[in-house]
Formats: sequence, C-alpha cells, structure tokens
Amino acid sequence: MMKYLYCFLELLVLLILWFLSIGIIAGIPIYIIATANSISETEMLDNLMQHPWLALIFNILSVVATLFAVYLFYAMFGGKVKDLGFSLRGRVKDFGWGALYGTGTMLLGFLVLLTFGIITIEWGSTALADILIFLPIFFCVAVMEEALSRGAMINICLKHSNKAVALIVSSLIFAVMHIMNTGISWIGCCNLLLAGLFMGMYYIYQRNLWFPIALHLTWNFVQGPVLGFAVSGTTTPQMIIQHPNGAALWTGGEFGFEGSLVGVIILCAATIAVYFHFRRKPAPIPIPLSIFPESSVQSPPEAPDYP
Repeated sequence: MMKYLYCFLELLVLLILWFLSIGIIAGIPIYIIATANSISETEMLDNLMQHPWLALIFNILSVVATLFAVYLFYAMFGGKVKDLGFSLRGRVKDFGWGALYGTGTMLLGFLVLLTFGIITIEWGSTALADILIFLPIFFCVAVMEEALSRGAMINICLKHSNKAVALIVSSLIFAVMHIMNTGISWIGCCNLLLAGLFMGMYYIYQRNLWFPIALHLTWNFVQGPVLGFAVSGTTTPQMIIQHPNGAALWTGGEFGFEGSLVGVIILCAATIAVYFHFRRKPAPIPIPLSIFPESSVQSPPEAPDYP
C-alpha cells in the first residue's frame, strides 16, 4: 500500500510543479501580450485558438514550462529529462507509424459518420496558411502533453508498480486534465481515457515519445483544422465545415469526435492494434530512484503481457 502512496505523492509534486511552471512561464507573458492587443481575459480563456499566433507562442512557452517542471522534479527525485524518450535514433519509422495511426483513425471515424449521413459537409473558405499554422501549434501541444502524461507520469508509476497500472493511472490523469473542457460528457471522458491508453500503449513497451507525439499531433490536426470537428471542446478555423444530422451521441457535439460513440469503438480497436504492433520487449531504460527507499528500483519491474 505504501508504494502506491509514494507514487501518488510523486505524481502530485509533478503536477504542482507543472501548474506553477505553466502559469509563470507561459500564462503571465501571454496575458501581457493579450492585454496589449486588447484581447479580453474571457476571450483568451474561452478559445485561444481563435488567435493562432498567440496560441503558438503560448504553446511554445508551455513546452518550455513542461520540460522545466520535469527538470525540477528530476532534480528533486533523481533522473534526467533525456530519459523521457526524446531520442530519434532508430525511431523515425515509429514517428511515421504514429502519424499514420493518428490520421487513419480520425479519417475512419469521419468517413463512418459521412457514409451513414450523420454529418454532411461543405468546403470552408479558410486560407491554407491559416490551416497550416495549426501544425506547429498542435505539435507543441503534443510534445507538452506526451512529455508530461506519457513520459514523466508513466515513468513515475513504473517505479512503484507494473506496466498495466502505469498505463491506466497516467491515462486517468490525462482524462481528468481535460475535465473542464467545453462540451465534455461521460463519453468524452471515456474517449480521453481510451486516447491515453492508445498513445501510452506504445510508450509502455518502447519507452520513446515520438510515436505518441506524432499520433497526438495528427489526431488533433486532422480532427480540427482539416475535418472540421472541435478538438476536445476547442474550435479552430476549418478546411471542411460540418453540418450534423444526428444526435451528439454519434457526432460528439461541442466536444468533437472524441465525444462520440463512434470514437469509443475506433479507439478501442486502434489501441488493440498498437498493442499487437509494438509489444515486443523494449531496450531497458533506467528509471530514476525514488526518494522513498521502500519503493526504489533500478529498472522497470517486469510484468506479464496483457491477456
């Protein structure tokens, strides 16, 4: 029981450091810039994505803040930021696989809704440049959230438990982090949990971030600016304009595709596919020691494959 308490305390410390770092390093500068440009606090909080260049600056600073928070955490508990799994050596192909999984699953969901007449579409008038600006924005979002949720959190959990617990706990926290998003529902919560499993399954076995980063990037970019869904409750300029003909249960409503039952089915299937694709044993990567001696280990504990 104590090892789970120690795990909880370390996760809590990490999240506190992260919230403080985001507020100071990203929040304060963006507030100053927004105020100087007559952008209200309400407008900024409701949908920063309607100001893409401001959103890009905020997310770049958020990446810096996240890595700084992880650095501070490791300075306290032991470890190095590079052990999160940012090495590209031998992982370019996996980055491509991540992009394929992210794009393919989102396109599949879109085509299902379109084929059954649950949505109809028309081409939007947004300029291509205004769409492409969201590539670096969502890349920064992916790096920030994957470094925190998959990299740091999974490694913390692996110090105190096994692969299954690490994957589930990190995915639960990832879902809770989006709980205040516009349009969130119980289906949206389920899909966020499944998305955490989807992106974390690779990391559990391969201990590298580039597959989930590519998956996260393409999932968000294709979902919002290209196909016209909301992205976890956030709207963006769109290449395709959607007109829902069915209930929000199927379309996802204000929350976007991640709030739909179709999303549940596709995410379950995609997570199983990633499991069978990448479950080969990874090269061992040292896990930092805990400051709590009862739960300290030198490497991830072995656990049987999932049934």
